[in-house]
Amino acid sequence: CHQAVERILGLYCKGYKFVLDADIKGFFDNIPHNIIMNAVASEVADGNILGIVEKFLISGVMENGVFKPTTIGTPQGGVLSPLLA
Repeated sequence: CHQAVERILGLYCKGYKFVLDADIKGFFDNIPHNIIMNAVASEVADGNILGIVEKFLISGVMENGVFKPTTIGTPQGGVLSPLLA
């Protein structure tokens, strides 16, 4: 939250006067894993951590008792969700 406020204040000081709040339906369900991994890798150098994140992304989900592999998107509400958001 503090980072968002700092960013908004910084942009306001640069002359920006409008803020757009948007919710892109299904965004986190459809973002390609390589984009997520590239973003995480730009901040995290530890290969072990990157491996854990990748395993988290491809771990799959259970829907109505049926396992479905995940090839895109990021799970929501998990322990890594704040990092991946």
